[in-house]
Order: sequence, then C-alpha cells, then structure tokens
Amino acid sequence: MFIFGIFSYLTLTVLGTTLKDIINTSIQIPLTSLGQSPFTLILITLISQVLWFFGLHGSLIVGPVLDTMYSASLSQNVEAVLVHGVQAPNAITRNIIDLYGMAGGSGATLALITAIFIVSKRADYRELAKLSLMPGVFQINEPVIYGLPIVLNPVLAIPFIIIPPIMVTIGWFFTKSDPICGTCLYCPTVGRTTNSEYILSYRRKSQCHLPIHLYIGFISSYLYSICKLSK
Repeated sequence: MFIFGIFSYLTLTVLGTTLKDIINTSIQIPLTSLGQSPFTLILITLISQVLWFFGLHGSLIVGPVLDTMYSASLSQNVEAVLVHGVQAPNAITRNIIDLYGMAGGSGATLALITAIFIVSKRADYRELAKLSLMPGVFQINEPVIYGLPIVLNPVLAIPFIIIPPIMVTIGWFFTKSDPICGTCLYCPTVGRTTNSEYILSYRRKSQCHLPIHLYIGFISSYLYSICKLSK
C-alpha cells in the first residue's frame, strides 16, 4: 500500500493525473472499444467453443477477458437506461453471448437435448437428455458435454462450435438495428434462460423473442448429428 501510495503521488504530481485515470485511458477504454466490434465477439465465442471441444472449460478461460472487456460497457448501459432514460449506447455486453449464443450453456445444448428427444432411439442418449434437461435450463451443460460426449467428438463438434458464433452475430445485428436494445442489467449465468432478455434489456415483452427463435432455428443442426450417431 505504501509503495502504491508513493507511485500514485508521483503520477499525480509529475503527470497531473491519477494512476486510475492512466489505467482507464491506456487499457480500459481501448479494450471497451475493441469489445464493441462484432469480429471480437465472434472470435471470443469461437475460441471458447474450441477449448470446450478439447475438454477445457472454455467459459472460465475466456471469462476474465470478457469481464475486462465488457464490464464498462454494461455499466454505461445501466447509467444510460436506468438513470437517464435513454437508449443503451453499447450493443455488445457479456450478456449478449449468454442470451443469444448459449441457450442451455456453451454450444446452445438445449437444442441438442431437444434433438435427442425428437430423433434419437438410443436409450443411453435419451436417458442422458432427461438428466440434463433441467440443468440445461439454468445454463449448466457439463453432463451433456462430457456425458455424450461432445469432447473430441467430431460429429457433434461441428454444430457445437459453429452455432454460438452464428447466433451471437444474429443477436448483435438485431440489437444494433434496435428491434431490441442492448442489455442494461446483469444476471448470473445460471439465471439466464431463453427469454430472460425481457428482464435484462428492460424492454417490452413483444420485442424479446429472438433467443427463442434462434434456439428453434438451430435445432436442425443437431438433428443431423444425432441422426448420424444413432445409426
């Protein structure tokens, strides 16, 4: 504390600014700007999915990067919407990944569970789907990832890896176009369901069905994979 106190005093005396302002200007602001690029959003989502495929917890690994990049964006949205009553300035926050790309956890595996119920005749798959359904509603999908498994399974890996980047891109496009607004509230991961955007975006219910539409649209990707594995 003493050393940091001296350093803060020197920066304030010599540079005329505080250490906090230096960090904010040189690190936080550039990271926040970088985070508003859809390409950054797609890349981070893709990296997370690839890590999961190799058995690593992608969400925990990229989590610190997401928090650093998007915490300030969410704070700005909160201030704009809840304090000033204006539109949220940032289309992308960490919530957008969970809302649009992670229905049921990484890889949007609620769609996979639904696909198993629809087409799979394998007793072990159907039993696993029953056990994984309720945890999946609360974004907990390790039983599916390690139980099927998806890890090192090239057939299931294709939809598991490509669906989330596509879904978050579509979610970003519609958020940017403003049929729905940027999220302005924070919700823990386990509290995000397919329609929680109604709460997180502080908007009318009629504008908050995009996550459900995306989820239904991408069930077909998993249907093909499950059909191949069930033969």
